[in-house]
Amino acid sequence: RNEHAQGGEYQQVFELFDCLAPVLLLPPLSPTDTSMAMWAMAKAEYVEEKGIFDHLAQALASEEMLQRSNTRLISQAMWSCGKMATFEGRSGGDCTGNKSDSARAECIEKYLQVSSTMKPYFAY
Repeated sequence: RNEHAQGGEYQQVFELFDCLAPVLLLPPLSPTDTSMAMWAMAKAEYVEEKGIFDHLAQALASEEMLQRSNTRLISQAMWSCGKMATFEGRSGGDCTGNKSDSARAECIEKYLQVSSTMKPYFAY
C-alpha cells in the first residue's frame, strides 16, 4: 500500500476510485484521460479493481487511440503498466485475484504486450 496515504486518507483514495470507476469504463475517453487515469491508479497503488486498469490499458493500446496520442502519454501509460506489474510481483496476486505463479506471470505478460503495442508510437 502507498506509504504516503495513511489511514483515512488511504480510504478516501479508494472511495474516489470507486466513484470514478463507472466513468472510466464508459467510452469515449481521450488518450490523455486514459493515460492519466492509468497513471493515477498506479501512483496510488490502486490494485483493488484491476479490471478497470486492464480496460484502460487495452483501450489506449488500440490503433485509433495510439494515433491520437503522443510520446508523453504513451510513456506514462507504459510506466503505469510496469508499476502495476511490480505490484503483482510484490503482492503475490494477479489481475484475477489468484495467487499462483503462472497466473501472476500471465498478468505481467499482458501488461508487457500492451506496452509493446504502444512502443512503435514513440517518436525517436
